[in-house]
Amino acid sequence: MYKRRASSYERELQRKLWDIGFVVFRIAGSGSSSLPAADLIAVRDGKPIVIEVKTTRNGKIYIDSRQLEELKTIQESGIPVYVAVKFIGTKTGWFIFKLRDVLENNKITLDRAEKEGYKLETLCLTTN
Repeated sequence: MYKRRASSYERELQRKLWDIGFVVFRIAGSGSSSLPAADLIAVRDGKPIVIEVKTTRNGKIYIDSRQLEELKTIQESGIPVYVAVKFIGTKTGWFIFKLRDVLENNKITLDRAEKEGYKLETLCLTTN
């Protein structure tokens, strides 16, 4: 069975964000940096946001507490941070969470995503 690399999902989300009006930069190797870093920087109407991309095949994902602290550090600079989650093998698409919601509960299940997550198409509404 073919397994896509994480970078291919980052590029997929990058393309989808471009399609809804964002200018998007992918930060290659963000997971291997000793400094706080995320996967994507997206800009729309002159306002940047940072996005950490996560995927799972088993219906749930836990975001590592160290990584959450790094994302919190980025957000403290004044740039909003989001976590994008894709449940591979489903047709649900991408779900977007504000960092504060993930800090409160680092376990994201498909059920939670469907109830609390934003769909990608509404991201431009949540960034205002």
